[in-house]
Amino acid sequence: MKIQYRSKRKASGQIHRTTSVLGRWLPALAVAVLSALCLLPSASAQTRTAFPFIPSRSLRASDAQIRAHIARAKGQVLTQDDVSTFQTSLTNLVNFLVQSPNGNPNQQAQLNDLQQQINGMDSVEMTGLANYTDVNAFNNAVTILTTTVPQPKTLPPSDPPANLTPPPYGYCQETAQGVLPSIPSDLPTDRALLITLEVLEAVQIVADENLNLFISILGEESNLPDVIIAIVVDLIVFAIQTTSDEIQFCDPYTEAAEVLAGWQNSIVIDTDIANLALDAGNQFTILENQLTTINTDIDTHISSIAGNTNNQYIQINNELTAIGNNFSNQATGVDLDIDNHISALSVAIGNTIASVDADVKNTTTSLSTTINNQLTKLDTDVLNQAALTNTAIGAFQTLDVSLDIQRALGAGLSVGLFELPSSQGGYIQTLRAIVANAISSMTAAGQSVGTALKSLAQGDAALAANQYKTAYQDYMAAYQAAK
Repeated sequence: MKIQYRSKRKASGQIHRTTSVLGRWLPALAVAVLSALCLLPSASAQTRTAFPFIPSRSLRASDAQIRAHIARAKGQVLTQDDVSTFQTSLTNLVNFLVQSPNGNPNQQAQLNDLQQQINGMDSVEMTGLANYTDVNAFNNAVTILTTTVPQPKTLPPSDPPANLTPPPYGYCQETAQGVLPSIPSDLPTDRALLITLEVLEAVQIVADENLNLFISILGEESNLPDVIIAIVVDLIVFAIQTTSDEIQFCDPYTEAAEVLAGWQNSIVIDTDIANLALDAGNQFTILENQLTTINTDIDTHISSIAGNTNNQYIQINNELTAIGNNFSNQATGVDLDIDNHISALSVAIGNTIASVDADVKNTTTSLSTTINNQLTKLDTDVLNQAALTNTAIGAFQTLDVSLDIQRALGAGLSVGLFELPSSQGGYIQTLRAIVANAISSMTAAGQSVGTALKSLAQGDAALAANQYKTAYQDYMAAYQAAK
Protein backbone atom coordinates (compact mmCIF):
# COMPACT_ATOMS: atom_id res chain seq x y z
CA MET A 1 0.00 0.00 0.00
CA LYS A 2 1.36 3.44 -1.00
CA ILE A 3 -0.10 6.61 0.44
CA GLN A 4 0.50 8.61 -2.76
CA TYR A 5 -2.21 6.54 -4.50
CA ARG A 6 -4.90 7.53 -1.99
CA SER A 7 -6.71 9.84 -4.49
CA LYS A 8 -7.01 6.92 -6.97
CA ARG A 9 -8.34 4.62 -4.25
CA LYS A 10 -10.72 7.38 -3.13
CA ALA A 11 -12.19 7.64 -6.65
CA SER A 12 -12.47 3.86 -6.84
CA GLY A 13 -14.21 3.79 -3.45
CA GLN A 14 -16.72 6.39 -4.64
CA ILE A 15 -17.66 4.32 -7.73
CA HIS A 16 -17.92 1.09 -5.75
CA ARG A 17 -20.05 2.68 -3.03
CA THR A 18 -22.46 4.16 -5.58
CA THR A 19 -22.84 1.07 -7.78
CA SER A 20 -22.97 -1.35 -4.87
CA VAL A 21 -25.85 0.48 -3.21
CA LEU A 22 -27.84 0.53 -6.49
CA GLY A 23 -27.04 -3.10 -7.22
CA ARG A 24 -28.13 -4.12 -3.76
CA TRP A 25 -31.68 -2.77 -4.12
CA LEU A 26 -32.56 -3.00 -7.85
CA PRO A 27 -33.50 -6.72 -7.86
CA ALA A 28 -35.91 -6.29 -4.98
CA LEU A 29 -39.62 -5.70 -5.34
CA ALA A 30 -40.85 -2.11 -5.44
CA VAL A 31 -42.44 -2.40 -2.02
CA ALA A 32 -39.30 -3.82 -0.51
CA VAL A 33 -37.26 -1.00 -2.10
CA LEU A 34 -39.56 1.66 -0.69
CA SER A 35 -39.50 0.05 2.74
CA ALA A 36 -35.75 -0.23 2.72
CA LEU A 37 -35.33 3.38 1.61
CA CYS A 38 -37.48 4.53 4.51
CA LEU A 39 -35.06 2.88 6.90
CA LEU A 40 -31.98 4.34 5.23
CA PRO A 41 -30.58 7.88 5.66
CA SER A 42 -31.40 10.53 3.05
CA ALA A 43 -30.53 9.99 -0.61
CA SER A 44 -27.71 12.49 -0.36
CA ALA A 45 -26.07 10.16 2.15
CA GLN A 46 -26.07 7.18 -0.25
CA THR A 47 -24.01 8.78 -3.01
CA ARG A 48 -20.69 10.44 -2.29
CA THR A 49 -20.94 14.11 -3.27
CA ALA A 50 -18.38 15.32 -5.81
CA PHE A 51 -17.14 18.62 -4.42
CA PRO A 52 -15.29 21.21 -6.51
CA PHE A 53 -11.62 21.53 -5.70
CA ILE A 54 -10.99 24.41 -3.30
CA PRO A 55 -7.30 25.42 -3.45
CA SER A 56 -5.80 25.84 -0.01
CA ARG A 57 -2.86 28.14 0.64
CA SER A 58 -1.74 26.46 3.84
CA LEU A 59 -3.42 23.08 4.48
CA ARG A 60 -1.07 20.57 2.85
CA ALA A 61 -1.53 17.17 4.43
CA SER A 62 1.72 15.26 5.01
CA ASP A 63 1.86 11.67 3.70
CA ALA A 64 4.10 10.73 6.63
CA GLN A 65 1.62 12.13 9.14
CA ILE A 66 -1.30 10.39 7.41
CA ARG A 67 0.56 7.04 7.60
CA ALA A 68 1.24 7.68 11.30
CA HIS A 69 -2.47 8.40 11.96
CA ILE A 70 -3.48 5.19 10.12
CA ALA A 71 -1.01 3.15 12.18
CA ARG A 72 -2.20 4.63 15.47
CA ALA A 73 -5.87 4.10 14.52
CA LYS A 74 -5.23 0.43 13.72
CA GLY A 75 -3.40 -0.07 17.01
CA GLN A 76 -5.89 1.64 19.32
CA VAL A 77 -8.44 -0.21 21.49
CA LEU A 78 -11.47 1.99 22.22
CA THR A 79 -13.99 1.71 25.02
CA GLN A 80 -17.56 2.97 24.85
CA ASP A 81 -16.45 6.06 26.79
CA ASP A 82 -13.79 6.70 24.16
CA VAL A 83 -16.43 6.51 21.43
CA SER A 84 -18.67 8.93 23.35
CA THR A 85 -15.79 11.37 23.81
CA PHE A 86 -15.00 11.10 20.09
CA GLN A 87 -18.65 11.78 19.20
CA THR A 88 -18.60 14.90 21.41
CA SER A 89 -15.43 16.12 19.69
CA LEU A 90 -17.02 15.48 16.29
CA THR A 91 -20.07 17.53 17.28
CA ASN A 92 -17.82 20.33 18.60
CA LEU A 93 -15.87 20.36 15.32
CA VAL A 94 -19.07 20.72 13.27
CA ASN A 95 -20.26 23.53 15.58
CA PHE A 96 -16.92 25.30 15.11
CA LEU A 97 -17.23 25.03 11.33
CA VAL A 98 -20.83 26.28 11.42
CA GLN A 99 -19.89 29.31 13.56
CA SER A 100 -16.84 30.24 11.44
CA PRO A 101 -17.60 33.16 9.08
CA ASN A 102 -17.45 32.24 5.40
CA GLY A 103 -18.18 33.77 2.03
CA ASN A 104 -19.03 30.52 0.18
CA PRO A 105 -22.77 30.39 -0.64
CA ASN A 106 -22.70 26.55 -0.68
CA GLN A 107 -20.85 26.25 2.66
CA GLN A 108 -23.91 26.57 4.93
CA ALA A 109 -25.90 24.05 2.89
CA GLN A 110 -23.01 21.57 3.03
CA LEU A 111 -22.70 22.07 6.80
CA ASN A 112 -26.43 21.51 7.30
CA ASP A 113 -26.16 18.30 5.27
CA LEU A 114 -23.16 17.29 7.41
CA GLN A 115 -25.10 17.83 10.64
CA GLN A 116 -27.98 15.71 9.30
CA GLN A 117 -25.59 12.92 8.32
CA ILE A 118 -23.97 12.88 11.78
CA ASN A 119 -27.31 13.02 13.58
CA GLY A 120 -28.51 10.08 11.47
CA MET A 121 -25.53 7.85 12.30
CA ASP A 122 -26.32 4.91 14.57
CA SER A 123 -23.99 3.49 17.22
CA VAL A 124 -22.46 0.96 14.81
CA GLU A 125 -21.59 3.67 12.30
CA MET A 126 -20.25 6.02 14.96
CA THR A 127 -18.15 3.23 16.49
CA GLY A 128 -16.81 2.34 13.04
CA LEU A 129 -15.89 5.95 12.35
CA ALA A 130 -14.10 6.17 15.74
CA ASN A 131 -12.16 2.95 15.05
CA TYR A 132 -10.95 4.36 11.71
CA THR A 133 -9.85 7.58 13.41
CA ASP A 134 -6.72 8.41 15.42
CA VAL A 135 -8.99 9.43 18.31
CA ASN A 136 -6.38 11.05 20.58
CA ALA A 137 -4.98 13.25 17.81
CA PHE A 138 -8.49 14.17 16.64
CA ASN A 139 -9.72 15.06 20.16
CA ASN A 140 -6.63 17.17 20.90
CA ALA A 141 -6.91 19.09 17.61
CA VAL A 142 -10.62 19.81 18.13
CA THR A 143 -9.96 20.97 21.69
CA ILE A 144 -7.38 23.48 20.40
CA LEU A 145 -9.80 24.70 17.72
CA THR A 146 -12.67 25.26 20.14
CA THR A 147 -10.71 26.76 23.04
CA THR A 148 -8.04 28.90 21.39
CA VAL A 149 -8.74 32.64 21.49
CA PRO A 150 -6.72 34.41 18.74
CA GLN A 151 -4.43 37.05 20.21
CA PRO A 152 -3.96 40.31 18.30
CA LYS A 153 -0.41 41.28 17.42
CA THR A 154 1.30 43.91 19.55
CA LEU A 155 2.24 46.77 17.24
CA PRO A 156 5.50 48.66 17.91
CA PRO A 157 5.24 52.18 19.39
CA SER A 158 5.17 55.06 16.92
CA ASP A 159 7.83 57.09 18.75
CA PRO A 160 10.65 57.46 17.88
CA PRO A 161 10.14 58.75 15.29
CA ALA A 162 6.59 60.10 15.36
CA ASN A 163 6.14 60.09 11.57
CA LEU A 164 6.26 56.32 10.98
CA THR A 165 3.87 55.01 8.31
CA PRO A 166 1.38 52.36 9.54
CA PRO A 167 0.87 49.28 7.33
CA PRO A 168 -1.89 49.88 4.69
CA TYR A 169 -4.03 46.89 5.70
CA GLY A 170 -7.16 48.14 3.88
CA TYR A 171 -9.88 45.45 3.94
CA CYS A 172 -7.51 43.13 5.81
CA GLN A 173 -7.23 45.38 8.90
CA GLU A 174 -6.21 43.44 12.02
CA THR A 175 -9.27 42.43 14.04
CA ALA A 176 -9.79 42.87 17.77
CA GLN A 177 -9.54 39.95 20.18
CA GLY A 178 -12.54 37.61 19.87
CA VAL A 179 -13.67 38.92 16.45
CA LEU A 180 -13.87 36.20 13.80
CA PRO A 181 -12.34 35.55 11.40
CA SER A 182 -9.09 36.60 13.08
CA ILE A 183 -6.85 38.77 10.88
CA PRO A 184 -4.12 37.65 10.58
CA SER A 185 -4.94 33.97 11.12
CA ASP A 186 -4.01 32.36 14.43
CA LEU A 187 -1.15 29.81 14.26
CA PRO A 188 -2.65 27.32 16.81
CA THR A 189 -5.93 27.35 14.88
CA ASP A 190 -4.13 26.77 11.55
CA ARG A 191 -2.10 23.93 13.07
CA ALA A 192 -5.18 22.29 14.62
CA LEU A 193 -7.05 22.47 11.27
CA LEU A 194 -4.08 20.80 9.54
CA ILE A 195 -3.92 17.97 12.10
CA THR A 196 -7.69 17.44 11.84
CA LEU A 197 -7.44 17.31 8.04
CA GLU A 198 -4.59 14.75 8.18
CA VAL A 199 -6.53 12.55 10.62
CA LEU A 200 -9.65 12.63 8.42
CA GLU A 201 -7.70 11.94 5.21
CA ALA A 202 -6.31 8.89 6.98
CA VAL A 203 -9.93 7.86 7.75
CA GLN A 204 -10.79 8.28 4.04
CA ILE A 205 -7.98 5.90 3.06
CA VAL A 206 -8.97 3.26 5.62
CA ALA A 207 -12.66 3.49 4.68
CA ASP A 208 -11.84 3.15 0.96
CA GLU A 209 -9.60 0.14 1.62
CA ASN A 210 -12.25 -1.59 3.72
CA LEU A 211 -14.93 -0.96 1.07
CA ASN A 212 -12.68 -2.29 -1.69
CA LEU A 213 -11.83 -5.35 0.43
CA PHE A 214 -15.51 -5.96 1.22
CA ILE A 215 -16.47 -5.69 -2.43
CA SER A 216 -13.62 -7.98 -3.50
CA ILE A 217 -14.83 -10.69 -1.11
CA LEU A 218 -18.63 -10.34 -1.42
CA GLY A 219 -18.96 -9.02 -4.98
CA GLU A 220 -21.14 -5.97 -5.50
CA GLU A 221 -22.59 -6.01 -1.99
CA SER A 222 -21.75 -2.84 -0.06
CA ASN A 223 -20.86 -2.27 3.57
CA LEU A 224 -23.43 0.50 4.22
CA PRO A 225 -21.83 1.84 7.48
CA ASP A 226 -18.54 2.35 5.64
CA VAL A 227 -20.36 4.20 2.87
CA ILE A 228 -21.97 6.56 5.39
CA ILE A 229 -18.64 7.02 7.22
CA ALA A 230 -16.91 7.93 3.95
CA ILE A 231 -19.63 10.46 3.04
CA VAL A 232 -19.47 12.11 6.47
CA VAL A 233 -15.68 12.33 6.33
CA ASP A 234 -15.79 13.84 2.80
CA LEU A 235 -18.20 16.52 4.00
CA ILE A 236 -16.00 17.38 6.99
CA VAL A 237 -12.82 17.54 4.83
CA PHE A 238 -14.54 19.89 2.39
CA ALA A 239 -15.79 22.11 5.24
CA ILE A 240 -12.32 22.25 6.85
CA GLN A 241 -10.65 23.23 3.55
CA THR A 242 -13.24 25.94 2.89
CA THR A 243 -13.01 27.31 6.44
CA SER A 244 -9.21 27.37 6.27
CA ASP A 245 -9.31 29.37 3.02
CA GLU A 246 -11.64 31.92 4.66
CA ILE A 247 -9.48 32.20 7.80
CA GLN A 248 -6.18 32.56 5.91
CA PHE A 249 -7.44 34.74 3.04
CA CYS A 250 -5.94 38.00 4.40
CA ASP A 251 -2.57 36.57 5.55
CA PRO A 252 -0.54 37.36 2.35
CA TYR A 253 -2.08 40.83 2.09
CA THR A 254 -1.30 41.57 5.75
CA GLU A 255 2.32 40.49 5.30
CA ALA A 256 2.65 42.57 2.09
CA ALA A 257 1.25 45.66 3.87
CA GLU A 258 3.74 45.28 6.73
CA VAL A 259 6.66 44.84 4.29
CA LEU A 260 5.58 47.98 2.39
CA ALA A 261 5.32 49.97 5.65
CA GLY A 262 8.76 48.72 6.70
CA TRP A 263 10.26 49.91 3.39
CA GLN A 264 8.60 53.33 3.68
CA ASN A 265 9.68 53.70 7.32
CA SER A 266 13.28 52.84 6.43
CA ILE A 267 13.27 55.88 4.12
CA VAL A 268 11.99 58.06 7.00
CA ILE A 269 14.66 56.74 9.35
CA ASP A 270 17.43 57.28 6.77
CA THR A 271 16.25 60.87 6.29
CA ASP A 272 16.26 61.47 10.06
CA ILE A 273 19.82 60.13 10.31
CA ALA A 274 20.95 62.39 7.46
CA ASN A 275 19.35 65.42 9.19
CA LEU A 276 21.08 64.57 12.44
CA ALA A 277 24.43 64.33 10.65
CA LEU A 278 23.78 67.74 9.06
CA ASP A 279 22.92 69.24 12.48
CA ALA A 280 26.14 67.84 13.91
CA GLY A 281 28.13 69.45 11.07
CA ASN A 282 26.45 72.80 11.75
CA GLN A 283 27.31 72.52 15.44
CA PHE A 284 30.98 71.91 14.59
CA THR A 285 30.95 74.98 12.32
CA ILE A 286 29.53 77.13 15.14
CA LEU A 287 32.17 75.78 17.53
CA GLU A 288 34.94 76.57 15.02
CA ASN A 289 33.67 80.15 14.67
CA GLN A 290 33.67 80.56 18.43
CA LEU A 291 37.28 79.34 18.63
CA THR A 292 38.30 81.83 15.92
CA THR A 293 36.67 84.67 17.87
CA ILE A 294 38.50 83.67 21.07
CA ASN A 295 41.84 83.47 19.27
CA THR A 296 41.32 86.96 17.80
CA ASP A 297 40.50 88.36 21.24
CA ILE A 298 43.65 86.82 22.73
CA ASP A 299 45.82 88.29 19.94
CA THR A 300 44.31 91.73 20.55
CA HIS A 301 45.09 91.57 24.28
CA ILE A 302 48.66 90.45 23.64
CA SER A 303 49.23 93.30 21.17
CA SER A 304 47.87 95.84 23.68
CA ILE A 305 50.19 94.56 26.42
CA ALA A 306 53.23 94.70 24.12
CA GLY A 307 52.39 98.32 23.13
CA ASN A 308 52.20 99.47 26.77
CA THR A 309 55.63 97.95 27.56
CA ASN A 310 57.31 99.75 24.64
CA ASN A 311 55.85 103.09 25.75
CA GLN A 312 57.34 102.63 29.22
CA TYR A 313 60.82 102.00 27.78
CA ILE A 314 60.53 105.15 25.62
CA GLN A 315 59.59 107.22 28.65
CA ILE A 316 62.62 105.93 30.57
CA ASN A 317 64.94 106.81 27.68
CA ASN A 318 63.50 110.31 27.52
CA GLU A 319 64.08 110.82 31.23
CA LEU A 320 67.69 109.63 30.91
CA THR A 321 68.30 112.07 28.05
CA ALA A 322 66.89 114.95 30.11
CA ILE A 323 69.03 114.02 33.08
CA GLY A 324 72.13 113.88 30.86
CA ASN A 325 71.40 117.38 29.53
CA ASN A 326 71.00 118.70 33.06
CA PHE A 327 74.30 117.16 34.07
CA SER A 328 76.04 118.83 31.13
CA ASN A 329 74.58 122.25 31.95
CA GLN A 330 75.61 122.03 35.65
CA ALA A 331 79.00 120.35 35.10
CA THR A 332 80.89 123.62 34.70
CA GLY A 333 79.78 125.22 37.92
CA VAL A 334 79.50 122.38 40.29
CA ASP A 335 81.76 119.46 39.44
CA LEU A 336 81.65 118.07 42.91
CA ASP A 337 77.89 118.38 43.07
CA ILE A 338 77.68 116.80 39.68
CA ASP A 339 79.79 113.91 40.83
CA ASN A 340 77.67 113.48 43.92
CA HIS A 341 74.47 113.85 41.97
CA ILE A 342 75.78 111.43 39.35
CA SER A 343 76.51 108.86 42.04
CA ALA A 344 73.14 109.38 43.65
CA LEU A 345 71.41 109.41 40.30
CA SER A 346 73.15 106.24 39.21
CA VAL A 347 71.86 104.50 42.32
CA ALA A 348 68.36 105.88 41.76
CA ILE A 349 68.40 104.87 38.09
CA GLY A 350 69.58 101.40 38.98
CA ASN A 351 66.75 101.00 41.50
CA THR A 352 64.21 102.37 39.04
CA ILE A 353 65.34 100.05 36.27
CA ALA A 354 65.29 97.08 38.63
CA SER A 355 61.79 98.05 39.74
CA VAL A 356 60.65 98.48 36.15
CA ASP A 357 62.15 95.14 35.17
CA ALA A 358 60.42 93.48 38.11
CA ASP A 359 57.09 95.08 37.14
CA VAL A 360 57.53 93.99 33.53
CA LYS A 361 58.37 90.43 34.57
CA ASN A 362 55.45 90.26 37.00
CA THR A 363 53.09 91.64 34.39
CA THR A 364 54.37 89.22 31.75
CA THR A 365 54.10 86.28 34.16
CA SER A 366 50.53 87.27 35.10
CA LEU A 367 49.56 87.62 31.46
CA SER A 368 51.11 84.26 30.59
CA THR A 369 49.23 82.61 33.47
CA THR A 370 45.97 84.24 32.39
CA ILE A 371 46.49 83.20 28.77
CA ASN A 372 47.36 79.62 29.78
CA ASN A 373 44.27 79.41 31.99
CA GLN A 374 42.08 80.70 29.18
CA LEU A 375 43.62 78.22 26.72
CA THR A 376 43.19 75.36 29.22
CA LYS A 377 39.55 76.30 29.79
CA LEU A 378 39.03 76.59 26.04
CA ASP A 379 40.57 73.14 25.46
CA THR A 380 38.35 71.70 28.19
CA ASP A 381 35.24 73.27 26.65
CA VAL A 382 36.17 71.95 23.21
CA LEU A 383 36.76 68.43 24.58
CA ASN A 384 33.49 68.54 26.52
CA GLN A 385 31.57 69.64 23.43
CA ALA A 386 33.18 66.84 21.38
CA ALA A 387 32.38 64.28 24.10
CA LEU A 388 28.74 65.42 24.23
CA THR A 389 28.51 65.20 20.44
CA ASN A 390 30.05 61.70 20.44
CA THR A 391 27.71 60.66 23.27
CA ALA A 392 24.67 61.90 21.33
CA ILE A 393 25.76 60.05 18.18
CA GLY A 394 26.50 56.88 20.21
CA ALA A 395 23.11 57.08 21.96
CA PHE A 396 21.32 57.36 18.62
CA GLN A 397 23.28 54.41 17.20
CA THR A 398 22.50 52.36 20.34
CA LEU A 399 18.81 53.24 20.02
CA ASP A 400 18.82 52.20 16.35
CA VAL A 401 20.43 48.82 17.22
CA SER A 402 17.96 48.36 20.09
CA LEU A 403 15.02 48.93 17.74
CA ASP A 404 16.45 46.42 15.23
CA ILE A 405 16.92 43.83 18.02
CA GLN A 406 13.35 44.29 19.30
CA ARG A 407 11.95 43.96 15.77
CA ALA A 408 13.95 40.75 15.20
CA LEU A 409 12.86 39.28 18.55
CA GLY A 410 9.21 40.19 18.03
CA ALA A 411 9.15 38.78 14.47
CA GLY A 412 11.07 35.59 15.36
CA LEU A 413 13.92 36.39 12.96
CA SER A 414 17.47 35.02 13.22
CA VAL A 415 20.07 37.78 12.62
CA GLY A 416 23.73 36.77 12.53
CA LEU A 417 25.14 39.86 14.32
CA PHE A 418 22.60 39.48 17.13
CA GLU A 419 23.74 35.85 17.72
CA LEU A 420 27.42 36.77 18.24
CA PRO A 421 29.12 38.16 21.37
CA SER A 422 30.60 41.66 21.42
CA SER A 423 34.13 40.21 21.27
CA GLN A 424 33.27 39.01 17.75
CA GLY A 425 31.50 42.21 16.68
CA GLY A 426 28.01 41.00 17.69
CA TYR A 427 25.26 42.25 20.00
CA ILE A 428 24.05 39.18 21.93
CA GLN A 429 24.93 40.81 25.29
CA THR A 430 22.92 43.88 24.28
CA LEU A 431 20.08 41.60 23.15
CA ARG A 432 20.12 39.81 26.48
CA ALA A 433 19.89 43.15 28.35
CA ILE A 434 16.87 44.17 26.22
CA VAL A 435 15.10 40.86 26.97
CA ALA A 436 15.83 41.15 30.72
CA ASN A 437 14.59 44.75 30.76
CA ALA A 438 11.37 43.73 28.96
CA ILE A 439 10.72 40.98 31.53
CA SER A 440 11.44 43.37 34.43
CA SER A 441 9.15 46.03 32.97
CA MET A 442 6.26 43.59 32.47
CA THR A 443 6.76 42.14 35.97
CA ALA A 444 6.86 45.62 37.53
CA ALA A 445 3.61 46.42 35.71
CA GLY A 446 1.98 43.39 37.29
CA GLN A 447 1.79 41.45 34.02
CA SER A 448 2.34 37.72 33.62
CA VAL A 449 5.55 36.83 31.78
CA GLY A 450 4.78 33.10 31.40
CA THR A 451 7.92 31.05 30.79
CA ALA A 452 10.05 34.13 30.08
CA LEU A 453 12.27 33.77 33.18
CA LYS A 454 12.85 30.11 32.46
CA SER A 455 13.81 30.81 28.84
CA LEU A 456 16.06 33.68 30.00
CA ALA A 457 17.91 31.36 32.39
CA GLN A 458 18.31 28.76 29.63
CA GLY A 459 19.68 31.44 27.34
CA ASP A 460 22.20 32.54 30.00
CA ALA A 461 23.38 28.96 30.40
CA ALA A 462 23.78 28.54 26.64
CA LEU A 463 25.64 31.86 26.40
CA ALA A 464 28.03 30.83 29.17
CA ALA A 465 28.70 27.63 27.21
CA ASN A 466 29.40 29.66 24.01
CA GLN A 467 26.30 28.14 22.36
CA TYR A 468 25.33 31.45 20.80
CA LYS A 469 22.59 30.27 18.42
CA THR A 470 20.87 28.31 21.21
CA ALA A 471 21.18 31.31 23.52
CA TYR A 472 19.65 33.56 20.84
CA GLN A 473 16.64 31.23 20.40
CA ASP A 474 16.13 31.02 24.21
CA TYR A 475 16.29 34.82 24.54
CA MET A 476 13.83 35.19 21.68
CA ALA A 477 11.43 32.76 23.39
CA ALA A 478 11.78 34.72 26.68
CA TYR A 479 11.08 38.04 24.92
CA GLN A 480 8.00 36.72 23.12
CA ALA A 481 6.67 35.09 26.30
CA ALA A 482 7.08 38.36 28.21
CA LYS A 483 5.36 40.39 25.52
